[in-house]
Amino acid sequence: MVKAYEAQPKAVAAKAVKATAAAFGVPVVETGWVGAEGAPGVPAALARDALLLPSGEVAPVKTVGDAHYLFQVTAKEDSRVPPLAEVRGNVAAEVAREKKAAAARAALQQVLGASNSAAELEANARKAGLSSSPTGWFAPLSEAVPGALAGAGDLRKDLSALSAKAPVLGKVYQGREGIPLGVAFAGEQLPSDAEWAQKKADFLKGMAEQKRNATIQSFLSDRRRSAKVEIHPEALK
Repeated sequence: MVKAYEAQPKAVAAKAVKATAAAFGVPVVETGWVGAEGAPGVPAALARDALLLPSGEVAPVKTVGDAHYLFQVTAKEDSRVPPLAEVRGNVAAEVAREKKAAAARAALQQVLGASNSAAELEANARKAGLSSSPTGWFAPLSEAVPGALAGAGDLRKDLSALSAKAPVLGKVYQGREGIPLGVAFAGEQLPSDAEWAQKKADFLKGMAEQKRNATIQSFLSDRRRSAKVEIHPEALK
């Protein structure tokens, strides 16, 4: 920080941050074109200050968080709206992508509405030209959501509502890269007697430990409230 403030007036006088900073041992990084939103290594607050400076001017030291920046605007270019001919291909591709995604979402919504089980969902999806795949076994509330479902946000509450009596969720989710997803309950795997007994024992052990800790904390808290310090005058002689 001290070096940046020492180098700033000399950089202003020389109108050269790079050479001055090097003499003070301050690292220099040259950026590419940066807009008001900033860029990696260039905070937005720093970029906005830079846009207000004329080309070639050295700015005062700028503090952003714990970092201190000494910077100079080496060149400026006015923003512009590109001509249609320049962006026509990108715009057409984006429109086509959005139309395709909307069509897939509508088709999936129709498939979900016509399905009352995982098997029906799979068959109806196949007829509509949509793909489907099963996940591995997982506990919706305590284990990581697998596969493509991981990119669809927090589904745990919805997944925990699935059962053999209510096997299909009528909601379309947006997965990775905007791909629409539908979910259905295919089955459940119950733990073996031995596994269930072990989990029950672990649970009871944990509850007993919590109760023990709570009892100790209560005892210590009560001791702190009731304890007092007595000073005997004889001890001060």
